[in-house]
Amino acid sequence: MLLNIEGVRVSFVLFPIEGGVAVSARSQGDINVQVILEELGGGGHQTVAGAQLKGAAIEDAKSRVTELVAKYIKESDSRETNPPARS
Repeated sequence: MLLNIEGVRVSFVLFPIEGGVAVSARSQGDINVQVILEELGGGGHQTVAGAQLKGAAIEDAKSRVTELVAKYIKESDSRETNPPARS
């Protein structure tokens, strides 16, 4: 449902589980949530992924996910503005 909101390209839902935090991610396809959540020890598919952060507090998990998304978008934007040179 979150991806149906105009302008939303990716969504992450964080929720407490016994001993940590679970993260569920969805994307419309232009942001690879699998790559982002692999950084947290999770995985999945380009448009659907998840992770469990053992021993994490929800605020710490939120900060980490936010940092990783910003890093991913910055790197993606950089690749788009600096395409590889062709031979």
